Amino acid sequence: MLKKLGFTKDVLMKYLIICIGSEAIYFMYAIKNVLYNPYREMLGLTNAQLGFVLSMMGMIAFFGGIPSAWVLNRFSARKLMSLNLIITGITGIYMTSGLVTYGGMLVLGVIWGFSMEAFYWGAVTKSVRCLAPDDRQGIAFGTMELLRGLTNFVLSSLATAIFVGVGETVFGIKIALGGAAVFLIVMGIVTYIVVPEEQFLQAETSAGKNKESLEGVIKCLKMPQLWLIGFMGMGVYAVYMGCSYFLPFLEEVMAVPVALVAVFGIASSNWVRMISGPVSGFAANTIFKTSASLMRTLFAVGIVFLAIIIAVPKTSSLVWPVTILLILLQVVVYMLRGVYYAPIGEAGIPKNISGSAMAVAILLIQSPMIWGFAVYGTIIDSFKPSEAYNYIFIIMLALYGVGFVASVILCKIIKRKGTKIETE
Repeated sequence: MLKKLGFTKDVLMKYLIICIGSEAIYFMYAIKNVLYNPYREMLGLTNAQLGFVLSMMGMIAFFGGIPSAWVLNRFSARKLMSLNLIITGITGIYMTSGLVTYGGMLVLGVIWGFSMEAFYWGAVTKSVRCLAPDDRQGIAFGTMELLRGLTNFVLSSLATAIFVGVGETVFGIKIALGGAAVFLIVMGIVTYIVVPEEQFLQAETSAGKNKESLEGVIKCLKMPQLWLIGFMGMGVYAVYMGCSYFLPFLEEVMAVPVALVAVFGIASSNWVRMISGPVSGFAANTIFKTSASLMRTLFAVGIVFLAIIIAVPKTSSLVWPVTILLILLQVVVYMLRGVYYAPIGEAGIPKNISGSAMAVAILLIQSPMIWGFAVYGTIIDSFKPSEAYNYIFIIMLALYGVGFVASVILCKIIKRKGTKIETE
């Protein structure tokens, strides 16, 4: 593993700390995917109120990505990761205190939008990009998905065990989340101690560093490679969001039995994610040589799968073939997610502006948060099920088409320019 990643034992330890923290921080709300009703009851919120809190978080996360392009260049990833882990842990303790109100949760939604997303995730990707050699970016990001999936599996299993162990009461989920909050604070301290203090800014004064950081943002915005990477990731993210409608599609259109739907749900959860991420990372670096080249192939495969799903009759006799195709499409999605930040390093974007590069890429990649669920939901409400889901699959196909074209152009640029980009 060390040889494949290009890490020493010391760097591997830093990498593991970053990866574990990068998943643990989301557990404060992601536990709802396992224990939704107990989580909601603990907070004393209605379904609509909880949904609004999460929507608030999503909006802050997206628009917070605009200033983060400067913040991630101006401040070290070590400081940003450590501070945001500690802030999230402290707010998590408040959340489990029994004193939380709807208004308080709305404030938490705003704080989490910054501490979990806008000012944190970019710092994580910046750290991984800087730790891994340029020719090991795919493996580093792909393996990170495996480690994040394992972290989520362990935390979810522990929380469920605690919840059941204390009699399936709200008190159980408070204990689980309270322990997770303390863990985040500890991880924040460990991150500050273990992760190196990278500093690429050359200016010595605060004003000079502010100016230099802004210049880095402007340089990034002028790079066509970064925009292509953003459009590639945007297509992946939008299709990933659409995957949440696969289960209702199977139930409403294909009339799939509950047992088979459960099998699909299990196959397309963390296990697909944990397997697909590292596979795509190793394939990118050992077979395709670059993640951009792998993504080009995966986009093409995804387009073929979607075209078949759209074309085949939605009859009970084709339940198994369609279900298998959906699972394979999920594999493609998670393989793409495993490496869609890797081209930033492979395309030669300098490390001294990698913070801004990651922020700009994340802003583009996560832009479907603004419209994705609204568009998909409106389509489902406006047409009968068979037509609605077909339209959603067509949108997915078009998005993968955009990603494929962008990846073809990016591969040509990388082949022509190699890993050197003129930033002046």
